[in-house]
Amino acid sequence: MTMALPFLSVTDCARHFSFSERTVYEMIKSGELRAEKFGSYLIAWPDAWACEQGPVPRPELYMRYMSDLLSRQALARRSGRSLRTVDRWLDSGLPTRNVRASVRVNPVDAAEWLRGKYGTSIRLNRLLACGTAPPVPQNA
Repeated sequence: MTMALPFLSVTDCARHFSFSERTVYEMIKSGELRAEKFGSYLIAWPDAWACEQGPVPRPELYMRYMSDLLSRQALARRSGRSLRTVDRWLDSGLPTRNVRASVRVNPVDAAEWLRGKYGTSIRLNRLLACGTAPPVPQNA
């Protein structure tokens, strides 16, 4: 069974990328982001993911990658750490899903990476609250 993905409006796409609506319109006009015009522009999730520098999500991870991406500044705020600390995390291999020249991070990927690297020393609840975590297996 295949899952039908919802479409994004320009506003939704801007929120997902942490961009302004104007930037999303510019991406559409330049052909960088595919969109269909039905009164207003509609963007398919696979087209939005194609703009991200990262692997295309597998169907079982769609919900995770529909979460809004975080900028470096937003990750610092959500994690309670400084921007310099976030930059060190990025240098140490924190997974990113950059869009254009902007560094963006999926909150669930970040939480998993931080948990693996630092254990429970960093509170991740605020970070996970802005992401859509995949369902936890019942046997875990």
